[in-house]
Amino acid sequence: MAGAAEEFEVVKTHAVVGAHILSGGQSELLQLAEQIAFTHHERWDGAGYPDALAGAAIPLTARIFAVADTLDALTTDRPYRPGSTFPAARAVITRGAESQFDPEVVAALDRVPDAELASISEQHA
Repeated sequence: MAGAAEEFEVVKTHAVVGAHILSGGQSELLQLAEQIAFTHHERWDGAGYPDALAGAAIPLTARIFAVADTLDALTTDRPYRPGSTFPAARAVITRGAESQFDPEVVAALDRVPDAELASISEQHA
């Protein structure tokens, strides 16, 4: 399945490309967005990309964004599948604590009630 591996290598470039698009921004917001774009696919265990950062070497903003992005991806309808429930998405994210995700960020998500997550999701749909 070399085609899938090659395709994944192309997909992984989006972090670098996104950061490049945002680079050179003069505002703190754009600089933060550049940092998040570049590092949001790093993993707590160091198995992420593009730089294989691990643990606290990953900016906190990117660690938060990784959990939020995954929650959104899991709970949003896609053309190929319906979105999952918040409890089901939490279970997936919890399984990724200490490998994919910062366990403290996962614990913070666990303190947010499902009703509040649903409200936020509806406001920004």
